[in-house]
Amino acid sequence: MLLFERLSADYVYAKLSPEDRKEKYSILFTFYENESINAVLTLKSAEENAIKYTFPCAVFKLIENTSLTAVGITAKVSSLLAKNQIPCNVVAALHHDYFLVPVQRADEVSRLLKQLG
Repeated sequence: MLLFERLSADYVYAKLSPEDRKEKYSILFTFYENESINAVLTLKSAEENAIKYTFPCAVFKLIENTSLTAVGITAKVSSLLAKNQIPCNVVAALHHDYFLVPVQRADEVSRLLKQLG
């Protein structure tokens, strides 16, 4: 049984500088890529700080702890969303998996994810 919770804020992807800190921008995730430092932060924080952003999204967290060696969770969720033409970005962290979907489709995603529960 897979149970999800939608995080309360809406989030966005943005490029940040090395000086930017989590506390200042309400950052959920940070990714260090060759091209730039990227973060998923709250839409509110991006707008309040005039940060250019992309992909306003809702974040759904898999409630139970997941193992980094678990098989099929991402495939199960992403195939359900793909069948419904819903883009999804996945972050597998140490304790939980997160599914980032377009904010305007969040209610639909919520209903679909309940099918997996």
